[in-house]
Amino acid sequence: MSFHLNGFGTGFVGRNTPGADGTYVITEWVMIMFIPIYPIKSVRVLGRGNLTGIPFIYMTREHRYVPVPLDRAHVRRVYTGLGVTALIIGGLIWWGSMGPQHGP
Repeated sequence: MSFHLNGFGTGFVGRNTPGADGTYVITEWVMIMFIPIYPIKSVRVLGRGNLTGIPFIYMTREHRYVPVPLDRAHVRRVYTGLGVTALIIGGLIWWGSMGPQHGP
């Protein structure tokens, strides 16, 4: 499944297409600094798996899943969210760089 180290690697983003039986679809992404860059695959999570690891140090839940076609609607929503966030941050940087206006 996913693996990342210090924000670089692969990871899952969001939940999408919930089923009546409690299943849902998630998409795995290539991530740089925890920012999803490129979608790899989508999977339907079938249920909560067993909790494994060492308490208070590292715990993970092993989920059961089946591959599904890439969820393009979810990919579009993630890219739209990234675009809006980039515009807001860029606007704030631009606005902050204007500085106080000095007269003659």
